Amino acid sequence: MSFFVDIIVFAIAFWVASRLLPNIKMESGWVAIPAAIVYIVSYKVLWWILKTVLLVGSLGLLSFLSFIVIPIAAVLAFGLTSKIVSGYKVEDTGSIVWGTIIVTIIAGLVRWLT
Repeated sequence: MSFFVDIIVFAIAFWVASRLLPNIKMESGWVAIPAAIVYIVSYKVLWWILKTVLLVGSLGLLSFLSFIVIPIAAVLAFGLTSKIVSGYKVEDTGSIVWGTIIVTIIAGLVRWLT
């Protein structure tokens, strides 16, 4: 999928998450676009850093545990998005986790349908 399609998919997912969870506030629907961009970029960077640290730190012995990096990077990226993007606020840690789950499920469904 192209980066621009990813932005649209994740923007929709961020908008839905803000409508479903009461502790996620979005000033307007347009805030979902920068939130999606920040999330996508920060997720990819965090995923690469965490995977590299896991592989180098364990000398490659724990490479089979790299699947654990995906949800950790996703939650960290969602929390980082709420800190960076003005107009998109998450009030507590539980909402960060649930928001990440909702965004991941919705983005996965939209990707599956297209």
